[in-house]
Amino acid sequence: MTAFAVSEMATALVIEKRHCPQDGPRTSHVMLFENAAVFDRWCDIEPSRFEDPLLCDQLRRKGHEFFAAHG
Repeated sequence: MTAFAVSEMATALVIEKRHCPQDGPRTSHVMLFENAAVFDRWCDIEPSRFEDPLLCDQLRRKGHEFFAAHG
């Protein structure tokens, strides 16, 4: 299972991607996005966009809302 946690800093968006398989190691990656262009590039290459496109659309919307409010 893959899950995302989204948090906000004063000028950056923080996304933690957690991968928790039933067997094998659990991993966590924390990414800091300081602008919408870098965030959009990440959204375009994030592999989970194929596994769970609705979740990825929600992440993209949340990111765009953050950068619109802090732009």
